[in-house]
Amino acid sequence: MANDGTDGRQAGAATAATAQASLGGIALLLFACLPYVLMVGMLPDAGEFPNEGGGEARMAWGFQQFWAYAACGATVVLLALALWRASRPAGIAGWARQTLPVLAPAACAAMVFAIAQGFEQPGPWLPLVPTLLPPVIAVYALLRCLPALSRWLKRAQIDGVAIGLIAALSLAVIPLWLLDAASYPRRLERHHAELAAADAAARAAGEQEEQALRAKFAHLGPNSSLRDYLEGQYWYLSGVDVLAGARQVNSRQSDAIGMLDDGMILDLTDLWRLDLQPTQNFCAAYGKALAARFGRSDIGRGSAFLDLLNGQFPNMHWLREGHCDLDGPIGEIDARLSWMIESKDPSGAAANDPASYYSRWGVSRETVEATRVKLTGFRGAR
Repeated sequence: MANDGTDGRQAGAATAATAQASLGGIALLLFACLPYVLMVGMLPDAGEFPNEGGGEARMAWGFQQFWAYAACGATVVLLALALWRASRPAGIAGWARQTLPVLAPAACAAMVFAIAQGFEQPGPWLPLVPTLLPPVIAVYALLRCLPALSRWLKRAQIDGVAIGLIAALSLAVIPLWLLDAASYPRRLERHHAELAAADAAARAAGEQEEQALRAKFAHLGPNSSLRDYLEGQYWYLSGVDVLAGARQVNSRQSDAIGMLDDGMILDLTDLWRLDLQPTQNFCAAYGKALAARFGRSDIGRGSAFLDLLNGQFPNMHWLREGHCDLDGPIGEIDARLSWMIESKDPSGAAANDPASYYSRWGVSRETVEATRVKLTGFRGAR
């Protein structure tokens, strides 16, 4: 018996010695690693569920499917070519070579079926097929492309184990699919219950927060600050007249000047509705804040800049009626608008090219020019 074992090992070593390494096959196996990693990364998780979310979520789900199929196809092609390079006469036994034309397409079909059903009803078991099949095929091809790795193993044993594993994993797609399909309704029901519980908790938290904000607003009064009342504008409380309360604040005049000095002009678009007095100090504070935000700051340009500026027009009209002189800050704003009209397009487009202008600023030249015309109506105190 010992002699027979020795003779078997010598025969296996002699067979391995006759086979030569396939550098091309090894290169194909290395190339197959990239699409394989991509495919595994694109496989859906058991905690994901299709047809959820809006249009963007469904588009992302579709792209995920596309890349999973594309990566699967590339992986299978590269592995099949590597097996073909390894199936030279001294690499893979004749009976094993005869099974490859059937086994390789069957493995590919099993992977595609597993991916397709995984995206229809994601589960924990089906991803095992596309995850495990490529490494088994790759190891088998590597052993045959590098005979030195298996010189002490019988070729018939390697071929038999590898072919058996590939066939078993390919056939396993059926029972694994049945397992996932059987558990999917329960997992989907549990998922919907979790979403409903989360939604109910969010609604309860929102209601609790709204009650706290309403209580906070109810405690405000004439001795509160204007900042506290204007902060209430961002609470979006229905049935609450924030401006009516702000008009009752005893210190609203000095509070408004302080907020303007702090550069909070964007929070004060309703100054004209707060029963304030356009005193000299008030006009100076507003003019300084107006020039700083719209005449000198580089924050915001184009349509957003014009929208914010238009929001200040009621204030500017009220202050002009109150004999405020805003010529200085308006001149700075007008200079900025003039620069938006006259500055050259970096692309070299003509100055009268409306498409290029809109692409650059997000607003038409006519809109900017109309804004300049409106500004001229606020020059000079009445």
